[in-house]
Amino acid sequence: MNRASALSAVLIAVLATACSSSDGDPDARPSIEPSETVTTDAETASSSPSPTTPTPTTQAAPPESGDAIRRDTQATQVGETASAAVSSEGVPAVEFIVEEIAVDGECTSVSALPPERGHMLVVSLTMTTSVELVDVTLTPTIDVSRLDFRIVGPDGLVEADNGTMAAFSCVDESDAMPFEVSPGQTVTGKIAFDTAHTSGVLVYRPWWAEPGGGWEWQF
Repeated sequence: MNRASALSAVLIAVLATACSSSDGDPDARPSIEPSETVTTDAETASSSPSPTTPTPTTQAAPPESGDAIRRDTQATQVGETASAAVSSEGVPAVEFIVEEIAVDGECTSVSALPPERGHMLVVSLTMTTSVELVDVTLTPTIDVSRLDFRIVGPDGLVEADNGTMAAFSCVDESDAMPFEVSPGQTVTGKIAFDTAHTSGVLVYRPWWAEPGGGWEWQF
């Protein structure tokens, strides 16, 4: 047999083997399984949503029964004249006197209620305004408000509120200090405060006082 005949015989044998394999059981053919995806810890951490860090909230402090008061007021004696709203010529447009601070003072109203905090502080005032009041304060009147007064106890703390119903009912309307004072007037009257203290400091800070100013009286 020559070399060409030998190569032909080998080729026929290979083709016959391939045909017999393809005609066999199809399940015998190797199956290709899908590859399993392997996820690393780093990829898991980057793909997972990061936990939300809660924003810290500032809780307001509970209200105190009293606060320390800024004591930059003028120490004034009972019966001493205090002045404010000074004009450019150096003339005060307002002068007033605390005539009396009566601890457990007498109420003049027939419908007066007993004090809720233990004691009634009755303050007697006299106030005089000049005709230049409007030019200095730029308002036609000034007010004398209970809200501008504070009582500081022996502990140095200001009472939260002295304007109870008992305080409002203490002074008869005919004896009460007028709320508004006009230019060129002199008025007198009383204001009552419901307090737990029999001694302390009465502080007065009206809006028409010098900036940051005010007065205080020992009682």
